Amino acid sequence: MQRPTLLASLTRWGGRLAFAALATAGLQAQAAPLTNLQFLTGPPGAAGCTAPASPAGCEVLNLLLPGQVLAGHQSFAYNTINDLTGAKLVTNNGDLNDFLLSGNSSVGGLGYGRVALGATAAASPFPAVAPSRVQASHGFTTGVSINNPGSVTANSFQLLFNSNLVVTAASFNFSSLNTAGLAWEYSVIQFLNPAGSPFSAVAAPGLTFTPGASSQYLSAGEGFSGQAGVGNYVAALTRTVLNVANSNPTSTSNATRPGSNGTDNNLLLNYARAGLTANTQIGGIRWTTYLEDVRNTDNNPSNLTASLLDFSITGTVSNDPGPVPIPGPLPLLGVAAAFGSARKLRQRIRQVSRLLPASGLRGPGRPSAETCHR
Repeated sequence: MQRPTLLASLTRWGGRLAFAALATAGLQAQAAPLTNLQFLTGPPGAAGCTAPASPAGCEVLNLLLPGQVLAGHQSFAYNTINDLTGAKLVTNNGDLNDFLLSGNSSVGGLGYGRVALGATAAASPFPAVAPSRVQASHGFTTGVSINNPGSVTANSFQLLFNSNLVVTAASFNFSSLNTAGLAWEYSVIQFLNPAGSPFSAVAAPGLTFTPGASSQYLSAGEGFSGQAGVGNYVAALTRTVLNVANSNPTSTSNATRPGSNGTDNNLLLNYARAGLTANTQIGGIRWTTYLEDVRNTDNNPSNLTASLLDFSITGTVSNDPGPVPIPGPLPLLGVAAAFGSARKLRQRIRQVSRLLPASGLRGPGRPSAETCHR
């Protein structure tokens, strides 16, 4: 059997290098722009909403799936964007997932809590959830035996962007974050950095209480509503509930009553309101609504809800599955150089072959057995 010559090997090498360069070009990640791409609620036929129109609007975050309860920090992945075009999907096209959602409820005292995405039927004590939104439901099933017990129930929701999404602007439309009722409802929202952590701690000069801790109502004064650190926003005025018992029980009745909604009960949160610099890349958002039981002994059970109605993002989406960059294609000059190098090598080999004595080689460029064993 004739063995391949050095010339043939080098020729094949040059061709393979050029082919590899051309094949690599097909692996280059492609990025498509996203401009105010909206998810969840949208009026029928809204621009960019490709789901079938309905009176309830279009829901594309979980595509055509029914409503889903988000609990126990379990993560649910959703593929909602065409990674090559940046268009919203109606059905899963099999490319990369774009969003990772999770929810959790921490129940205190006599409370209950649930976070759900999309149309979900009522299941006592939880009310039904309308389509095209994320809804947190929280409340108390029975009355209290002492005034202002101070226990806290929390519903938390987190939305993370997959690494193929580069989001540099976003807005989130919330409702009922700080609503009038028999108990004190308030909310904390935090933009997350690309690593999935808050940009800063929740803190501000006027924030005199610890969000999430028990028995904070009386120490909160008038409460707080506004930016609380870089990337954070708090909606927590205390005027939402009246007649809460204090250290002098005779100064109040044994029943709280609803006050008035907080200033930011309904909130459109964007970079400016959270103190983020324009074009900052974010990795997602975390939203927690708390319900502190400040009821007195004559109060009945109470239920409140808070919702994320819709959100929009601006940035880019790509078909790159992770943070490790995919090597880009060689420029055309590089491909031509690969073929040119092989041609020059062939010419050089012919020149050397003519100069070497015949006894030292077996074929162009191949040493004899004697040469190999010296």
